[in-house]
Amino acid sequence: MKKNLLITGGNGFLGKNLISELKKSKKYKQYQIIIASRNNEKNYLISSKLKCKFIPMDVSNIESVREGLYLFKPEIIIHAAATKYVQLSEKYPFETVETNIVGSMNIVRVSKEINCKIVIGISTDKSAQPIENLYGLSKAISERIFLSQNNLKSKTKFACVRFGNIAWSSGSVFHIWKKMIDTDGKILTTGPDMKRFFFSINEATK
Repeated sequence: MKKNLLITGGNGFLGKNLISELKKSKKYKQYQIIIASRNNEKNYLISSKLKCKFIPMDVSNIESVREGLYLFKPEIIIHAAATKYVQLSEKYPFETVETNIVGSMNIVRVSKEINCKIVIGISTDKSAQPIENLYGLSKAISERIFLSQNNLKSKTKFACVRFGNIAWSSGSVFHIWKKMIDTDGKILTTGPDMKRFFFSINEATK
């Protein structure tokens, strides 16, 4: 019987590519992959394309989380669900706190209830000091929530990984630059010393 691996926010850019990599891996052939997200249209499209299961889940609602995790009892959870845009987070702080902080708390609490083996939180380089926006602050808090649990007596182990700019991901500056080139034939920057660091989706999924 296959074990279950559940990805919250699994229908996003990272989730889709991660599922593809996991399905190629001999190590993870023993796992059934489940995506959990509140966007059911995307859930259906991705699950049909990548041949995996899905469940509607709103991580900010602990009963929604509890229903999904008790149903599938995953051995591994990759927590990728988040409100991730800096400007959006500043404009809608309640949504950011509910999803990124309360959502992480809910995943932690219920994963411990079902004795999940390991939970990996996907974070961001924007959570590194100095933190200059609400999005980075919310993810820094979620990291601390996850890692604090490893000091307690629990069968569930928690870990976090910080991602930077994934090229061509949803909302990537690459899309903005392409639009600039298509419109004006040039890319505008904030100055000659401007630097951005990227890694590919293949590097991210590995």
